[in-house]
Amino acid sequence: NRGYRWVLARGASQMGKDGRPTITGGSIQDVTERKEAEQGLRLHAEIMQNMAEGVILTRMDDGEIVYANPRFEKVYGYDLGELAGRHVSILNASSRQDPQERAKEIIRSVREQGFWKGEVHSVKQDGTEFWSRATATIFEHIEYGTVLLAVQEDITDRVLATKALSESEERLQEILDSVITFVGLYTTDGVLVEANRAPLEAAGLAREDVIGKPFWETYWWSYSEQVQEQLRDALRRAAEGETVRYDVPVRVGESEQGEPVLITIDVTFAPLFDADGKVVQLVGSAVDITDRVKAEEERARLEEQMQQTQKLESLGVLAGGIAHDFNNLLAAILGNADLALNELSPTSSVRGYVNDIVASSEHAADLCRQMLAYSGRGRFVLESLNLNTLVQDMGQLLKTSIGKKVSLEYDLMRELPQVEGDATQIRQIVMNLVTNASEAIGDDPGTISVSTGVRNCAGDFLASTWLDDSLPTGDYVYFEFADTGHGMEPEDLEKIFDPFFTTKFTGRGLGLAAVLGIVRGHKGAVNVESSPGEGTRFTVFLPSFGPSELLAEAEEPASPVALQENTVLLVDDEPFVRKATSSMLRKGGYSVLTASDGREALEVYQEHSSSISCVLLDLTMPKMDGEETFDELRRLGCEVPILLCSGFDSEETAERFNGKDVAGFLHKPYRMKELLGKLKAALGR
Repeated sequence: NRGYRWVLARGASQMGKDGRPTITGGSIQDVTERKEAEQGLRLHAEIMQNMAEGVILTRMDDGEIVYANPRFEKVYGYDLGELAGRHVSILNASSRQDPQERAKEIIRSVREQGFWKGEVHSVKQDGTEFWSRATATIFEHIEYGTVLLAVQEDITDRVLATKALSESEERLQEILDSVITFVGLYTTDGVLVEANRAPLEAAGLAREDVIGKPFWETYWWSYSEQVQEQLRDALRRAAEGETVRYDVPVRVGESEQGEPVLITIDVTFAPLFDADGKVVQLVGSAVDITDRVKAEEERARLEEQMQQTQKLESLGVLAGGIAHDFNNLLAAILGNADLALNELSPTSSVRGYVNDIVASSEHAADLCRQMLAYSGRGRFVLESLNLNTLVQDMGQLLKTSIGKKVSLEYDLMRELPQVEGDATQIRQIVMNLVTNASEAIGDDPGTISVSTGVRNCAGDFLASTWLDDSLPTGDYVYFEFADTGHGMEPEDLEKIFDPFFTTKFTGRGLGLAAVLGIVRGHKGAVNVESSPGEGTRFTVFLPSFGPSELLAEAEEPASPVALQENTVLLVDDEPFVRKATSSMLRKGGYSVLTASDGREALEVYQEHSSSISCVLLDLTMPKMDGEETFDELRRLGCEVPILLCSGFDSEETAERFNGKDVAGFLHKPYRMKELLGKLKAALGR
């Protein structure tokens, strides 16, 4: 084989006397390997000098630095003269391990495995710390012998970015873990990959209980089959790239009474896409929105209740106004009828017609009382009542008012607290509700259960009743009527207290509207529960009132007796009432002065004050009403009895005239016997 070799040639000559070489000799030495080594060394040196990475050579036996390329010197801020002969540990910035031990560990790894690679935490000459990625291996150097060659690349920016990202992820995870809202990462087929900690801990679950399981097994709420199907549908749609959101009711436990406790959660599934737009994972969240849903339901209920209240108030004002005007007409009709009966002989054929007029007028007056009850301004004569006694006393009457196939059952609480109420009006409630219950049962066999008791009513319960009117919380006495009838549809249930509404046939009265008015007048509440096929339950709640300050109601005398010298000032804005009442007073032996309003009454009183024995004062008048007139009469020094007259209830009057020395109260429309009896009682005080 032909080739080239490097040789080292040496030669010498022996010189003769003439100065010319006489013998020449020499030697040739093959130095090819050395020459190639020197060329390699120069090549290595040139390569290391120009490398973009830092290069350092250290002795294997003692770790001293023997070489560093320019890049290394630049990165660390040293020149070779400052590094040569120093231990490599001066470059180590790690505080977790002794620098020399760290250097020995790297050398040991290189001896055992032939190489080492990893990240190095280093320090520059000026104390600046940085990170580099290093590779170390054994290198046979012609000049330095066996050394450790380490190549380093500055990766500080990447390490810091990675650290910042890691810290950011840790902070984000800490935030998520502390949020009670559930957030989970799912595979496209619904397997939970990751979840935040707080909701799991709140549910008493460990991560291993849920991670790696399908979502319908990971949620700690108990889903119904319908809800589970909804969520599976949401999962399928999210896996196809759609963001899906549901509000679902879930069961979280049971109450002390064994009833399910439900909450509402807002469930969302959203897709996560890769660079190619493919769905790779799903993000699921579950937020408890029970309070918000309840608040929205409460707001809707309050709006509906306000509309209902406004409607009833408007109808109540209308009913009260009509009843007031109608009462005035009835007062005139009944008064004139009484006068006619007084003039007719007992054998007159006309008496029957007049008696029919009186009976019809009294029925009309009863309708007026219902209208006033509906408006909440009915006449209430309050007394201490025991609802048990009241219901038991009506037992026989109730039996005759219900169907033959309907039975009455009683469940009355022993030692029931007293309430203050108008017995007549409360009886009207009982009769109305029992009659309605019997009609709801119809011709079928059925039962009406009547019960009484006491319930401590909280604000949220009272707010759900008809009508709550901001009633105070506390103990309420109740009486309840439950039937086994057909029940009511929800749309009918919403209208049962509308005037003239009925589910049977065309309305012929105020019905339950009057019941509601009576209850409102007693500052109570009504609760209704009904559904088709399950009957209806009406519960009436009445508070236990304190001592009443009603005007004294005197018993009517057996026969009116009046003195001729007594003069009554009659104040009423209705001419028919003034005419009829004046005639009745004169028939009773009184002299009468009249006034059409409060101002005229003051003028008449000032002119005839010495002869007036009593004032019969209407409360509702134009220009100056009864209360203003009363005050002005007392200011003028009027000390005679003042008897108040109105179609509205005596309780309202009592509150307005509390402590004002009122002689009594006469309710319109009135008969002559009642009028004269009240006058005698007032004058005899």
